[in-house]
Amino acid sequence: MIENFDFCLITSNVYFEENLIPYKIKDKFTIQRADAVHINIFRSEMAAATNHLRLRNFLDYDTAPFILNQDGDLIPAPAPRWWVVNFSGNIDYTEALNMAGQLTQPKLKFGLQGAIGNEDDHFSSRYISLQRHEVDGICTESWIPHRPRLVSKKTLSDLRFYFEKLDEVAVYRQTKYGMKLFLDAMKLEIHTTLKTLSYFSVIECLVTRKTCTSIAKQIQHNIKPILALSEAPPDISHYFGEVEYIKLWDTLYDIRSLIAHGSELKLKPFVKSLSNVNLFLEAIIIEVAKIALSEPNFVKTLRNTKYQCDIDKPRI
Repeated sequence: MIENFDFCLITSNVYFEENLIPYKIKDKFTIQRADAVHINIFRSEMAAATNHLRLRNFLDYDTAPFILNQDGDLIPAPAPRWWVVNFSGNIDYTEALNMAGQLTQPKLKFGLQGAIGNEDDHFSSRYISLQRHEVDGICTESWIPHRPRLVSKKTLSDLRFYFEKLDEVAVYRQTKYGMKLFLDAMKLEIHTTLKTLSYFSVIECLVTRKTCTSIAKQIQHNIKPILALSEAPPDISHYFGEVEYIKLWDTLYDIRSLIAHGSELKLKPFVKSLSNVNLFLEAIIIEVAKIALSEPNFVKTLRNTKYQCDIDKPRI
């Protein structure tokens, strides 16, 4: 078990604008180019993982000739594309980084945290191996779209902003807990019912509280004003076509309840598929979490709003 940490790798397939690196997130905490030791650790880990898991779809990041820039244009991508976050002080920030990285575009994922140094005058390295879902994600990202995506100054600014918010002692407890649940839910396959339940747990954690008012009603009342503050709220019509807001959330919550109670799951035609539901819920969570971190008092006020209790309805 590793007790001290010196670094974690950025496992997303991305490329940073040259003038942005090194990038200091906070004191003694910097994104920079990985050196040969970090790269060898990553390649060794991926080789072991793909052999053990019998995966054959990993395209080494160095083989990708182009990146997709912010305007959607293909431009040549110089090598190497390997990035590391150094933690001076042996403090592991990987979890908080992954929470913040889920809220940026492109998403930034962090893993393979470890330590490199000398023991008894001999070089040594210790690290935590990649998990199956991390390996799957790396393999997928190595192929699409056009391989590496460009990380802009705004991406890094957003990463630092959300990281600082999550790192604050005063961060609203339910928001940070909800983000922890979100990281766990991200490990699940997109088409699974457990992912649907998990995503609803995250939403409930972020925007509801224990009260006599039904959770479904709280979600309906609270998500709309939160998304009104979002710079990029999910387009409902993109996922479900033209559907009325209340009807949509009634339908989605019914799906959640059917799954939770082991009932037969029959999806309405406009819902399309469980994968489509989960993709929508994921997009909702990301935007709600952004507002919960940037406007915590607004979200806290919504959570504490008292609606008329559903006296005649059983609590779910």
